[in-house]
Amino acid sequence: MAEDKVKITLAHPLSAEHAERIGLEKRDYPVRSKISVGRDGADRLIAVGYATVDPEDLDAVAAVLNPQPPEPPASEESKPAVAAGRR
Repeated sequence: MAEDKVKITLAHPLSAEHAERIGLEKRDYPVRSKISVGRDGADRLIAVGYATVDPEDLDAVAAVLNPQPPEPPASEESKPAVAAGRR
C-alpha cells in the first residue's frame, strides 16, 4: 500500500541529497517550495524545523500530518427549508 502524501511548505532550502532521502526528485528546493511527501518524511522535516510548522505546536503538526478531506457541498435536501426559500 502506498503511503499517503501530505503537503508542506519549506522554511529552509532543501538540498538535492536530502530531497532524495525523503522520496522527492533529486534536485534543490528553495525556501517556500510547496512539496508533497509521505507522512514520515513530512514528520522528519517538521521535527528539524525545515517546514513552516512549529514542531512544538502539536495541534499544528497533527493538522499537517492528518489533513481532513474537504466536506462535500450540502445538497438541496439537507438545507433548512428557510435557506432553500421554503417556509
